[in-house]
Amino acid sequence: MAKIRKSEYRSYAWMKTELQKAGWNTKNPALDAGGEVYYQQECLNHPEIRKVLGRQRPEFVIKLNETEYWVIEAKGEVSEIGKVFDPTCGTGGFLVAAFDYVREHASPEQTQIFKEHRIFGIEQDPTVATMAIINMIFRGDGKSNIINDDCFPEHLKSKTENGIETGEYVLFQEGMENNGPVTKVLMNPPFSKNNENEREYMFIQHALGQMQPGGILFSIIPTSVLIKGGKPKNWRKQLLAENTLLSVIDFPEDLFYPVGIRTVGIFIKKGIPHDAKKDRVLWAKVWQDGFVKSKGKRLSDHRIPDELKELKKYLKIHLYDTSILRRNIPEKMRICLWNEKDENIELMPEVYLEEAAETKQQLMDQVEQYVREYLSFLIKRGVKMNIKGKQEEERYRLPEQMQYGEFMLSDFLWEPCYSGSVHSVSEVGEGRIPLISCKTENNGIVGHCDVDLEECTYHCLTIAGDGSFPLTSYYHFEPVASYDNVTIAPLEDDLSLEIIFFLASRLNRSRWRYSYGRKCYAKKARELKVRIPVNEKGEPDEGMIKSMFSQMYGWREIVSYITAQRDHVEK
Repeated sequence: MAKIRKSEYRSYAWMKTELQKAGWNTKNPALDAGGEVYYQQECLNHPEIRKVLGRQRPEFVIKLNETEYWVIEAKGEVSEIGKVFDPTCGTGGFLVAAFDYVREHASPEQTQIFKEHRIFGIEQDPTVATMAIINMIFRGDGKSNIINDDCFPEHLKSKTENGIETGEYVLFQEGMENNGPVTKVLMNPPFSKNNENEREYMFIQHALGQMQPGGILFSIIPTSVLIKGGKPKNWRKQLLAENTLLSVIDFPEDLFYPVGIRTVGIFIKKGIPHDAKKDRVLWAKVWQDGFVKSKGKRLSDHRIPDELKELKKYLKIHLYDTSILRRNIPEKMRICLWNEKDENIELMPEVYLEEAAETKQQLMDQVEQYVREYLSFLIKRGVKMNIKGKQEEERYRLPEQMQYGEFMLSDFLWEPCYSGSVHSVSEVGEGRIPLISCKTENNGIVGHCDVDLEECTYHCLTIAGDGSFPLTSYYHFEPVASYDNVTIAPLEDDLSLEIIFFLASRLNRSRWRYSYGRKCYAKKARELKVRIPVNEKGEPDEGMIKSMFSQMYGWREIVSYITAQRDHVEK
């Protein structure tokens, strides 16, 4: 089985393919009873295998029998790294990382070739460009092809120098071939520039023009680039028509703290149109990266998990071959096809990740939180209540086995969701009708306005599409008016209050899918799905839901008050 293996990823894929041909089940034994292969991190997480391995860190391990394991390690050659380019290199962080990797894995001769002929960077600010050069000098040079210039007029052109393939900067001209010598791009383009000719995606498009077909580009960009309509949407459409989307990773909110821009990392394969029926994308949301905020800084904390480290093992294999992995970790990672029917072309992990199954206690806590918030709203409003709570040991216990079904929010509405009509309070003036905003307390009521009853809605859920929690749902039995950044969901007349409040708590459970950039306005709300416990017929288990609510503190008083007030409103 002789084979030239130029990279650890290719070696891994080749060995796995050969094992499959020999009849091996290459699934992890922890996930498949007949499986015989453990990946590196799974080996280290397995106490028995970890004891056998000692300090070894193999690429993966094959289980021969209950006590014997076959350890396989694959190492790559530096030639696989190719030519690295950062068109907005700043102080050279990405270039330094690439150079350090080559120094660690290559011979002195290979490192010399790499630093002289295969690493390129451009920085427009002369002071910052000088810092990049100094950073490279401190690490053993590699500064030769770092220049101070605007990246857009520059174009990397392939050339051969003393028999070594490299590149040179030339001024871009119309009609110039949309290819170059680069095989890897690592970049973090400037954010929030006012110049319409220097938007973040334009830097990516320019970098792709310097690359060989099949090259891999990684860029950090604001989430808005993958969400907004207009020109960003047109670029996303072009991107998929000309290149393959490999992965999108939503980074922690505080990654660039104290700067408050939400960011994602995007991996693209140059020059091969994305096949929506075949090319699977690794979508991931990193909640924590091992750092905490402290006194205006982000500091490493061993108590905080580093989910980027865990993701790395899957990402490396997926970038080599998108057909190898089958992995789904709810709310964290999913490898699946891009939805070509998505008219918005939203390329965000939150669109594709599945919701995690919660424990019975978590379900109870989430529902009870919403009940307590509503109870607090009524008390603040001056409603007099004589609450008789149940003792903790008398609380309803959920069944041991619970089945869930997925329902559209529209299944519970008598007409589709729509946006509120009030744009500014100055348009309507003060009055007696509650005005709903994206406020996340007091049931969303921000004040009272003068609006005709014909323009109001009652017996509805309102969903905040903006604000600190860009999906906050509240129930209103009385007539309300809403701002135009609030979505109104008119409820079916025959829904019980238990089902309504359960729906509201379920919607609030989905807050993680939305952000200030990805707001839940009416169009998205129409597509909202909720997970609800079901009975044997697959219908919402209303009996169980009612029993759960019946034991909650203050619930009977809430029902009594709303029923009386709603009857009065309807009369």
